[in-house]
Amino acid sequence: MREKRIENSATCHCHKVERERNRYFTGKFMTARDFQVDQDYMVTQMRYHNRLFHGWGVVCGLEVVAHPDFVDKIPTDCAWRWIVVKAGVALDCCGRLLVLEHDTAFKLPIQPQKPDGKIDKNGYWYRPFLLCLRYHEEYIEVVPALYTTDECDPQRREANRLRETSVITVCDPEDMPGCWPETDDDPKARCHDDCGDEHPGPAGVCLGTHCVCHDTVPLALITPHEDEDNSSRGYTISMKGRPKLPLTGAHTKIIHTNWPHGGMVPISTLRDKWNGELRLWFDRAIKPAEGYKSGINEFTFVVQHGDLDEDLEFLTPAEHSPSLEHDRCAVFKIDERQLYSRRGDLAGSTLYITLKCDFILDCHNNAVDGNHLGGDLPSGNGTPGGVFMSWCKIIHDQQEEVDPKWQKAA
Repeated sequence: MREKRIENSATCHCHKVERERNRYFTGKFMTARDFQVDQDYMVTQMRYHNRLFHGWGVVCGLEVVAHPDFVDKIPTDCAWRWIVVKAGVALDCCGRLLVLEHDTAFKLPIQPQKPDGKIDKNGYWYRPFLLCLRYHEEYIEVVPALYTTDECDPQRREANRLRETSVITVCDPEDMPGCWPETDDDPKARCHDDCGDEHPGPAGVCLGTHCVCHDTVPLALITPHEDEDNSSRGYTISMKGRPKLPLTGAHTKIIHTNWPHGGMVPISTLRDKWNGELRLWFDRAIKPAEGYKSGINEFTFVVQHGDLDEDLEFLTPAEHSPSLEHDRCAVFKIDERQLYSRRGDLAGSTLYITLKCDFILDCHNNAVDGNHLGGDLPSGNGTPGGVFMSWCKIIHDQQEEVDPKWQKAA
């Protein structure tokens, strides 16, 4: 026999942090209450630490992939309705550890028939929905209770143990506004508007919680497919919007550049489309430059050009450049004399862009976390400051033969 329960399944209220623990002494009489308070103290303190010092989101694993039949294009029911969630670990907004020990198959609530409305009476979905992970507790090993303070009942049973697990569930993104970003192309979609707050961060308070996804951790956005005959055949999986750790919200990061890192840019794009400007965006407002001491200026935002077999030269910025626009966008405008140089334009050169983030402060006076790890954005290694480095190759408009190591710009 096994009893089950789901803790906090419909609310994002987190348990109160236990502040009391036992003081032991010889001859102390112990009851279940005394043993329980020690467990509660350790468990709630650990969750409190997780929530405040680490944040919430996916720690590792938990990738959502199509069923093998779907990948192999085998037309089975599993191919059209099943996915697999890889083993992994996450933390929810209450600091609870969500562990999926094994790769787990999950049947999606989609059906090859579309009625009116977003969900039919049988619970099938015909618009995008979120696949989430939720904390779960099970009372297990039910045994006879040999003693009770209530009336004597020889049939009374109690669970001997409690097992912490997690369950995969389906959530409605419309019920959790802000849980999943609407688009990953808009740099402002990930910005924090907390510059006037006494306590920065998503919660807005020092000790409070911010459960924008209720009590779940979103893993993927599932979009059912529809054929021309009004039937649903399969699905698409997007994991671009799910939260990942470390994610404390404390450090400002670089989230977007208008050039492709390690890619190629036609000279006409640089001149005409970009107006000779190199731009990068931050996810929080940046303090204006304080002379040459800090902020976006010609000493902190530097661009060089050349190639590996020649000496690098500094690009001269235009007047009043580099500059900060709309508090979040750093702009390096190339002087037209170098953009249209008679000695030869920039086509064929490699641009080396450097941002010295130790001297670039956000609205909370914290240095931007700028390390460009692996060439991926957002930047950061969890420590304020660092040097952001990037490069791209400027090519002639009709140039076709280029070293294949360079990636073409979209």
